[in-house]
Amino acid sequence: YRIIVIDGNIGLGNTYLFPRGPLREPLNTGLSRADSVIFLNKIDKNIISLINQKNLPIYKATVKPQKIKNPSKEIFAFAGIAYPEKFYNTLIELNFLIKEFITFPDHHYFSDDEIQNIIDKAQNFPIFTTQKDWVRLSKNLQNIISFIEIEVHFENKKNIAKNLLNLKP
Repeated sequence: YRIIVIDGNIGLGNTYLFPRGPLREPLNTGLSRADSVIFLNKIDKNIISLINQKNLPIYKATVKPQKIKNPSKEIFAFAGIAYPEKFYNTLIELNFLIKEFITFPDHHYFSDDEIQNIIDKAQNFPIFTTQKDWVRLSKNLQNIISFIEIEVHFENKKNIAKNLLNLKP
């Protein structure tokens, strides 16, 4: 089962392929192989006509960060994702005061030295990153760095489940 996921807040971005843009393959190629499309946050009306031509089911979901129990208000943060401003905005939404926000390229391999530099700068302030970045840290650094958990909430879950159950292998 192949799913195309589009963040409706970003859409197709600059329409270039990775690494110059957000697309992993040309949209028409992806749509020709896809079984469905999921829009995160909002449906991008500029793309909908292309998807409707392929007669693909479209689902909408929202991404919600989990609340942090007893959060420290002042934090350091870093991210190595395509749109680090999304993570930054999530931290603001969670009412953090960001002392410093450090960005790295998407899919960045974090060396222990890079992370140690962040730890040294942060002094005793908590340090947060994305879960995607956190899993790429060494185990000893995972004990020091925290991540923000997110949940995806689908609209019309019954319809999604029905379509998935009707799939042919």
